[in-house]
Amino acid sequence: MNIGVFILLLISVISCSSIYDVDKSIIREVEETMQEIEHNEICFFFTDPHFDSSHSNFYDYLQVLKEHKYLFPEASCICGGDWLINNDTNEEAINKLYEINQNLYNLLGCDYYPVLGNHDTNYQGRFNVGSEINSGFITNDEIVSLLFDRFNSTYYTFKNQSIRYFVLDTGIDWEPQLHPFRLGQIEWLAKKLSINEDDYIVVIMHIYKNDADNTNPEPFAAEIMQLSESFNKRECASYNGINYDFSSVKGKVLCFLCGHTHLDFIDETHSIPVIGTTHFKENNVPTFD
Repeated sequence: MNIGVFILLLISVISCSSIYDVDKSIIREVEETMQEIEHNEICFFFTDPHFDSSHSNFYDYLQVLKEHKYLFPEASCICGGDWLINNDTNEEAINKLYEINQNLYNLLGCDYYPVLGNHDTNYQGRFNVGSEINSGFITNDEIVSLLFDRFNSTYYTFKNQSIRYFVLDTGIDWEPQLHPFRLGQIEWLAKKLSINEDDYIVVIMHIYKNDADNTNPEPFAAEIMQLSESFNKRECASYNGINYDFSSVKGKVLCFLCGHTHLDFIDETHSIPVIGTTHFKENNVPTFD
């Protein structure tokens, strides 16, 4: 069976317009291609909105999501991280994430899936107006309560139609080392893959590579890529003294989805393509269809 994975990347809000006016050709192309293949699945993946303290464009963003969801009601909707920016106090960041999350669940229900971005921790914000920068960090427990209460964790898995998704927490870009929290995710994913019963898998993380000029993945992403390639090749992998035998499992990792770099790219350096996309543009012009 062939599968067509349509990842509709909603990069920007098209202000004062409707997708019925501007995206008809894209919608027709998707529908025509869907008819040509045996099976298909649609997800909406958008990333790095970076709303400022006023987040005045947020409700325009919601309207675009609402219109796309109306056209493709079976689609899952995934934000690749970084709702926040650098100028929030701790209280502002918490209130903003709460409002964003509540509105998205009210609009999309259980079809909405968040990914934690480095800025969503408010690590570059202030505790209050008079505090120093980098003092507004939101705790992990608060983040789970605000964004991930359905999953009780910032990394989790879900299935929509025929694809199994694994969402990972890449943390903040200032800490690239493989600390215990990241190692725990690698072991968690290895265990999940060793008992996988789904045909198709997509891995999602905010940070695959850290900047536009860096062609190499971050250490955590590199480990996840190596694990995924071992899974696809039906090889064995070993982490923390535990061997994971993928020789008799089923399924294939189709691709990685990521944000962070504010670039549109498809990296085919490895056997598994990595798809990254840009951020919310100030001139409201989408760049990646």
